[in-house]
Amino acid sequence: MVAHGTSMLPFIKDGTKLTIEPFQNPPRIGDVVAFERIESNDLVIHRIVEKREDGYLIKGDNSKMSENCKFPGSIIGKITDNGPALFFGIIPRQTIDFIISVLSRYRIVEFGWKIGKIIK
Repeated sequence: MVAHGTSMLPFIKDGTKLTIEPFQNPPRIGDVVAFERIESNDLVIHRIVEKREDGYLIKGDNSKMSENCKFPGSIIGKITDNGPALFFGIIPRQTIDFIISVLSRYRIVEFGWKIGKIIK
């Protein structure tokens, strides 16, 4: 699959090749997932930012809108990459994904991305 759009900037850019894999375990906060929008049947790639009783809150890192998704149900699989398991060799990737999800939930990633574009 190839990413289209800007909702996951700066972590997933338009044109990035992505791999969707089925979950081996339940999704976690910070996972980037593929899900199907019920109303439009669009396949969307966003990050899980909160676990809820009835599913998950999902949001694009560079998006103002968040959505509720159910698992199993509308969440199809997890986006995987071949990146390093450790960030700078010391911080587990899962921890980085969690931190990004918190920053995304409170729109800090979106704000930082826009400031970075202005500074350039």
